[in-house]
Amino acid sequence: MLFNIIMMSAFAEETQTEEVTEKTEITAVPEVTETADSSFYTNGSLRLNATSYPGFVIDFEGRTLEAGMVADSRLRGNVGWKQSDILFEIGGDLFHGQFAGTPWNIATEEHRYRPDQIGIFDKDDFVLRSAQVKKKIGIFGFQSGVTTSHWGLGLVSNDGNHDKQFSRTDYGDRVYRTSVYAKPADNIIVMLGGDWVIEDDIGGFTDGQDAYQGLGSVQYFGEDKNNAVGLLGVYRHQTKEQRVLKGTFIDFYAKTLQHMGPIEIYAATEVAYLHGDHGQVANRSNPDGLKVRSYGGVGELEARHRHGIVGLNAGYASGDANSSDDVYTAFSFDRDYNAGSVLFDFHQAAREVAEYDLLTDPAHSGTPPDGVEFAVTEGAIRQAMFLQPSLTITKLESVNIAVGSVFAWNTTPIRAPFISYRNGGVDLNHLGEATAGYKLGTELNWAVTLHHEYESGLKNALSIGGAHLLPSANLGNEEALSMLRLQANTAW
Repeated sequence: MLFNIIMMSAFAEETQTEEVTEKTEITAVPEVTETADSSFYTNGSLRLNATSYPGFVIDFEGRTLEAGMVADSRLRGNVGWKQSDILFEIGGDLFHGQFAGTPWNIATEEHRYRPDQIGIFDKDDFVLRSAQVKKKIGIFGFQSGVTTSHWGLGLVSNDGNHDKQFSRTDYGDRVYRTSVYAKPADNIIVMLGGDWVIEDDIGGFTDGQDAYQGLGSVQYFGEDKNNAVGLLGVYRHQTKEQRVLKGTFIDFYAKTLQHMGPIEIYAATEVAYLHGDHGQVANRSNPDGLKVRSYGGVGELEARHRHGIVGLNAGYASGDANSSDDVYTAFSFDRDYNAGSVLFDFHQAAREVAEYDLLTDPAHSGTPPDGVEFAVTEGAIRQAMFLQPSLTITKLESVNIAVGSVFAWNTTPIRAPFISYRNGGVDLNHLGEATAGYKLGTELNWAVTLHHEYESGLKNALSIGGAHLLPSANLGNEEALSMLRLQANTAW
């Protein structure tokens, strides 16, 4: 995914359950030989959630997101057929949505996973994720068709199939890709390709955007795929109603797994830089669009023992403190790269919807500003930084117990663009209250998971977890916001 950005400041001026794949998998290059030996295969997962979410005031007009309970489902599957060195595959998500409980009492038409609706038979609840053919000829491989896109740790290109601890994934970048790759040596892979974007964080066919991108990558692997480095370059051209986004995205990742007696040390990092021109958003001083110069990165560190795992994740996304110049420097992670469950994925997501409603309300503006749809990121981490320590106890044969926390700060002074602009540029939060400093808050997380794998390969898991946000004064809440979730997952 390219240019995963939010332009809310410019708008205001105008008015851990285990999944099918491992979390460290690199899916940059599809290899026919990585499938099962049989000519026919199928894999997938069924996820069921029951979530109790908190209520809070979402904007300065006093609108409130009421607390409630909701149940949601997702059936994800793939079917493939392999003959010699050619593979055909089709798969996707079915019944992906909320089927019972209390939906959000605020409209969210720009939110692809519709928290304001009950029902799993809408078109948004059926998502094609794979319909492709892959062919291998000697050292070369070819791919063409619909596929998901994932690179590195999933910082900006994320297939939505790599759950982070205490978090959930609901999306995935989807493209029609034609690519060719070569293995000039056993441990080196080079790839060139082109995408027609179906859906990602900032646009594509499903959002009425005409988006294309060319990409190239090189990866080096050690003895196994837990030791690797890779470099990816992407050029993107996206249009909507003659407004053009174009530019370049550079991404580097590295990871290693080292054995130290009874302990394994896993370390990984990914950094990205975006450089281009975004003509689909503008401010009063620059009606033709803005330059984009933003960067971000993440790091993951784990000490793994057969009795437990101690981990520390960290992330940084550059911020934009000047909303009236011609350069936009705010960086946003992919919406499926999460930290915790409440602060970004829930609390921020609801505030974004409220901000969008204000920006498009005729009572505030006769014509919504260009690119207002980019105001809703569906909870992506943007112009923020975080630290996430965690401890997972795996000593019991079929029970995992995990605890952790998220410490989060903005990388610019905290401000809600709409109300801050309307009040002469003074930094105010979404409630219209003055802010000071950069602290967003602290989130506490815990989870208990029961799991079992059968001889057939079927995996069952049942977990109960909680997330408790202690917001800073900058977010205007005096009490902790708590979320509880029960999740059942079956994978095959």
